[in-house]
Amino acid sequence: MHRLHMSMVATLILFTTLLGGTSTVLADDASEQLDQAMSQLDSWLAKYDQGPGWHRYLRNEELRLEIAKGDTADHQKVGEILTLYNSGVDGLEDQHFVDVQAALARWHGDVLLPPAADLPALAKSASEQFTEMTPEDVAQAKQNLQAASRRLGSWLDRHGENGQAWKSYLNFSDLETELATDEPDLVKLESVVRQFASDKDGLEMPKYLDVWKTLRKYIDTHQVAKYPQVKEQYQQQAVVLAKLLAELPEKSTFRERELIGQRLGYFERMGQSASLVRAIRGHHSHPNFSGYVVEDVLAAAINRRVDEKKEGLTDNIMGTSLVIDAETDAKVKADVVPNEQRAAFNIMLEGEIKTDAVGYNRGVTIWSVGSSAVEASKAFFIDENGISAEPATAVADTRTTVTGLSAKRRIIERIAWRKVGEQKGTAERIGARKTARRVSAQMDAEAGTMLGDSQQKFDDGFRHPLVRRRAFPEVLEFSSTDKALKLTMLQATSKQLGAPAPIEPLAVENDLGIRLHESLINNFASTLYSGRTLTSHEVKTESQNSPLMKRFKEKQEAKRKARGEAAPDEEVVEEDWAITFAKRYPVTVEFNDGLVRLTIRGTRFEGEGPVQERDMSIWAVYKFELTEAEGLKLALQEWDVVPTTVETGGRIKAADEPLRQKLKARFEKIFVDVELDPLELPGQFAKAGLFGYKQVSAVEGWFTLGLDQIPGTGNADDRVAKSTPAGEETDESQKQ
Repeated sequence: MHRLHMSMVATLILFTTLLGGTSTVLADDASEQLDQAMSQLDSWLAKYDQGPGWHRYLRNEELRLEIAKGDTADHQKVGEILTLYNSGVDGLEDQHFVDVQAALARWHGDVLLPPAADLPALAKSASEQFTEMTPEDVAQAKQNLQAASRRLGSWLDRHGENGQAWKSYLNFSDLETELATDEPDLVKLESVVRQFASDKDGLEMPKYLDVWKTLRKYIDTHQVAKYPQVKEQYQQQAVVLAKLLAELPEKSTFRERELIGQRLGYFERMGQSASLVRAIRGHHSHPNFSGYVVEDVLAAAINRRVDEKKEGLTDNIMGTSLVIDAETDAKVKADVVPNEQRAAFNIMLEGEIKTDAVGYNRGVTIWSVGSSAVEASKAFFIDENGISAEPATAVADTRTTVTGLSAKRRIIERIAWRKVGEQKGTAERIGARKTARRVSAQMDAEAGTMLGDSQQKFDDGFRHPLVRRRAFPEVLEFSSTDKALKLTMLQATSKQLGAPAPIEPLAVENDLGIRLHESLINNFASTLYSGRTLTSHEVKTESQNSPLMKRFKEKQEAKRKARGEAAPDEEVVEEDWAITFAKRYPVTVEFNDGLVRLTIRGTRFEGEGPVQERDMSIWAVYKFELTEAEGLKLALQEWDVVPTTVETGGRIKAADEPLRQKLKARFEKIFVDVELDPLELPGQFAKAGLFGYKQVSAVEGWFTLGLDQIPGTGNADDRVAKSTPAGEETDESQKQ
């Protein structure tokens, strides 16, 4: 009937991942959610004989007493109980336990945080509170790993050669060999861990993740239990952490924060000081991205007029076979719906379907015209798992007029006319129900195809790569108001920290708005580039395959022609090169005073001449400027290539000069002014037109950007006209 063009949903996933907003959970909400989750767990465990045992292990009675104390609850005791919920014991993966764990973590973090001033002292005292791992702990960790590896091994065995290839890639035989002994070779097991943590499509599946998680836990538990030096290392690191926290300036740098994050990740791996780790993160690791897209942008991509004709449709109502020509005139529009738990919007259709029908019933031919007023709606939701939808709903009000009737005998015609009059109301109600079902079924069918495509793009382009790298955002919260779709994100791995302070609320002043902290980019860059070797061939291939880069190059070419400049010499062949990024701080940005400082750090450089292995930093400072054409200019202020030691007080030495000059010659072609045209959104959102840069700021680590749609650049009216070949049957042609 009508085509909703739901392909915009795929773009929406990526778009709202880049542009979003914030939400706040109050203490009362956190305790209420925890109480609800506990009640559901109690009801569920009451059905099983193992219920009392679970309650004892998880210390649920103690937890209830602490919850009743509110904000005076014992922070340390609640932290110990939370550690039990996070212990990975077989069975705790059930959703009832997971719900309590999530609610307890939020309550513990939001309500029971000790004062920030107490953190150095808490870290110092933690050095004397080492949690020993017993043989029973090792045995439990091994049992969990054996169960996970058996599940994966059996599953792979059922997949023939492909399954065996996966086992070979994962060094699965080494895992099985080491599990068969009481004194495993931890070096071999670490090599298995690296394979499970590699960036290979498929390893984001739960079966693989379960083995990686339980293997990591087994190795770490075994180390703590068997090697006394782990305790010494922990105590040393706790003292260092206390010193770092005590000396942490109000405006900390990425280096100072990375040193803290590394130690928190180590404590988590070794199963130590869980309460302290959560307290430090609660004070020093906040969401580092927020933003929004207003309803009008969504509407520009979706709103349209539907003008559609279908001929030769067939149906049957009350025994009368019908051949129908239908014409639809309707409007489709989007409506953002307030929702604090996830982003929500409706796609609605409202209009009229006019019909011209010929019916056949026992030798009687009936001609009629009709009109159905139709209203339909389908609800969509966006959350950390992607996009979903509820079944469409529709209502119709049908009115028909019989314009002619014929039969072989006049008496039959008179009887037919009488029956038509008697059954007209019933037939209209049946027709209205069928029309509503057809409209909602088609909305569901069209949305189903597009939702599948959208989910695949979300998973393949965002979720799965980050899950494989153990870098999926710690917080990814979508929400919506009656005016905008919003997103909050905290991008930080277990060894990283987010923003040092809560995000300042981002007022909905523009059509698109974002606010991000430099830690977002630095954390992502560390995950993607730490220790990685990048070649000129990879960069060229990525550039050629990227739609974004293709559009950028096309625009640059158009500007070149407008300036009357000659085309570049395509015969010039650039030398191949490669850079191996530093393992720490491979790429960083720093926002301040309207400027951004970009630094690339490498340890190995290949190109013309011998390979150079030397730690070097390539940095550039750009100033953000709004242009008269509503674009955004990054004006180069200064740049240089220096030994990385210079960043921390070192000096340039004579031995550094050859590589330094070589890199300067290479990067002088890269570090130039960059001028961005008004933004054109991808996919279906291109209908919204161009968006001009209206505000930009870079202050104390935060970057804020606001864009508005440029009047006259969008397609306000997209009329959809289609026809369907004669003879096409409706979905319910044989139902009444």
